[in-house]
Amino acid sequence: DSIGGLVCWIVQLLGTVPDWMDTVRRRPSDPGDDPFGRAVVEALRLAQAEYVYRHVRRPISIDGFRIPRGWFFRLLVAESHRLDPPFARPEVYDPDRHRGRPFGGTDFAPFGFDRHACLGARTTLAIARAFTERLVLASSWTVVADGPRERGNRHWNHWRPSSRLRILLTPLGSPVR
Repeated sequence: DSIGGLVCWIVQLLGTVPDWMDTVRRRPSDPGDDPFGRAVVEALRLAQAEYVYRHVRRPISIDGFRIPRGWFFRLLVAESHRLDPPFARPEVYDPDRHRGRPFGGTDFAPFGFDRHACLGARTTLAIARAFTERLVLASSWTVVADGPRERGNRHWNHWRPSSRLRILLTPLGSPVR
């Protein structure tokens, strides 16, 4: 669900920035710059990182609220990724916001925190980055139908693009039919 959902979000979100994709195709990136990796982490920021659950081992006080031992605490990561600052225009998909500015763990934590972070983070990033590079360099697409985002019926399911999402995919160098 995680990698599959992420690549669906990448297709949907990149469909909103065709000029960005055209620029990436025309201009080689600077050494050390990775536009495809930036596209992936921006999709994670905007659409894939939602929350982290933790079992409370000892009482916690946060801004005058007390969370008792034994409760489950849900930290809303998605909301922290929509703060301005550090993310100017936080609801806009903008891969270039990650150019030359790595965000720290207090600002950006799509795979969780510290020793509890996702073990599959590097694999997920590598697969999604390879997918994104191949897709952007080999094709062009337009979102022709969409709908509201959807969520599975399990507490651990990620939000995903609408099942009504449809794209018109054209291989680059091929005439549109």
